[in-house]
Amino acid sequence: ASDMFGFHPEADAWWAEPTGPEPLVGAAGFGENTWATGVVAYGQNEPAWGTYHKSDHNWLSSGGHRRLSQTASAPRSLTALEVQWPELLEPDFLACGSKSVAGKIGAFTSSGFGATLDAQTADGALKDLSLEGLAEYGMARSATWGEEGLLLSLSTGKLARCMITEESSIAACSIIAAPALPYAEKAAITAFDANGKIRAAVSTEGLIQLYELRVSQTHQEWHSLGQIEVSQAFVSVTMTADRLLALEKDGTVSIWKLRASGVPSSQAPGLVEPVKETEEGQQFQGACLMPGSKILRLASKWYTTKAESQLLPQLLF
Repeated sequence: ASDMFGFHPEADAWWAEPTGPEPLVGAAGFGENTWATGVVAYGQNEPAWGTYHKSDHNWLSSGGHRRLSQTASAPRSLTALEVQWPELLEPDFLACGSKSVAGKIGAFTSSGFGATLDAQTADGALKDLSLEGLAEYGMARSATWGEEGLLLSLSTGKLARCMITEESSIAACSIIAAPALPYAEKAAITAFDANGKIRAAVSTEGLIQLYELRVSQTHQEWHSLGQIEVSQAFVSVTMTADRLLALEKDGTVSIWKLRASGVPSSQAPGLVEPVKETEEGQQFQGACLMPGSKILRLASKWYTTKAESQLLPQLLF
C-alpha cells in the first residue's frame, strides 16, 4: 500500500510531507490510515470488493518522486583482452571462477570443447579443455565455475558437474540426479552452487524465473524463489552467490542483487551497463563477473580476407 501511494514503508516516518492525498489522515505522522479504505486491503474489515476503484492520486506530488530506481552506468568502452585462442575454437558461452578459483576464465562450445585462462597470470595463454560425458544429455548452454568445478546447464534442462584439474586437458562430467529445469529448450539458463544449495535462473521473453533445488528423503524438486519481469529478451544469464547477470544482444549487462535466500532484492536491476560502441558484425554471447566486480563479455566477429572468412572470439572488459 505504501508503494501505491508514493511512500516507502521503511521510511514513511522520515518522508512525511505537508501535502499529499486528501484527507491527510493516515499519511505518515497524521494518525490512523483511513483514506485507503476500499482501495487497498489492510485487513481492517473492508467491505467486499466491488467494481474497480479509479484512482486519481498523483504519486509524483506525494513522495513518488523519491522512489528508488536502477543505477544506469555510463556506456562503457570495451577493451579486448589479448589472448591466444586455440585454432578453430568458436566458443558459445563463458564462465568466470569464484572463491578459490577467482580469476579463472573458461570459454566453451555447446558440444563441450573449450579453453581456460588464468587472468592473474596475464600471459594470455589459453589451455585446451574438453568436457566429456555430456553427449547423450544435450548441448551445453551455460556454466558457472566454483570450488567443486564447473556446473553446466544443458539444453534438456539437466545439470552436470565437471571436475577440472591442472594436470589434465579433459574434464570428466557427470549428470546431477535432479529434475530438469523448466522451459530450458527455449530459454537462457544458468545454475550456481550457493553454499551447498543449487540455484538456477531461467530467462524467457519478458520474465526471469529463479529456482532452488530442494531435496527431501523421497524426492527433489525445483522450488520457485520468485521472478523478475523484464521488457527485453536476454541472450544469456549467469549467477554468483549474490548477483544475477543478464546479457542483451547489444552487449548491455543488467545486474540484480540477490538476498542470502536467493530472492532478488528488487524488480529493477541495481546496475545497467550498456556498451558505448560495438564493432560491425560483433555478436555478444556471454558475460560474467571477475574479481572486483568487473564485467567480462564474450563476443565474436567475422574477419574476412581475400583468402577466407573466419569467426574469431573476443574477451572484452
